[in-house]
Amino acid sequence: MVFANHMALIYLLWHIFWLGWNIFLICLYLNVAGLDHEKNKVLKLDLNSDSWWKKEGPGCKVKDIDAIPVEYEGCLIDYVHVEIVQAVIQSFFALLNTIMGIWLSRIFLEEDDTFDFIGGFDPHTIC
Repeated sequence: MVFANHMALIYLLWHIFWLGWNIFLICLYLNVAGLDHEKNKVLKLDLNSDSWWKKEGPGCKVKDIDAIPVEYEGCLIDYVHVEIVQAVIQSFFALLNTIMGIWLSRIFLEEDDTFDFIGGFDPHTIC
């Protein structure tokens, strides 16, 4: 039972982290509080890399392959909106799983009083 409680707490902590990360991404793509997704060097492994949705989004075609950065046209949905919606969905599930993690940890922390260690089973709990 102790192992299950530790796993529920690790599950809970992971989803709290994941919720925070997705809120950060939403703020990043909305350019909140001085964050700028175009100039952010922390999230880019390569300075020339872009969002997958920017080049592979529905209807996107390369406008000029020689331009730096590469320009795309004909996109049905702006990649920023796709990234935000994806982060919102992830945040929703992380919040739902955080609530479930709190519920699970409370269940595992409750003591099981159905067994009397001194006298055996309590006759009132058997029926």
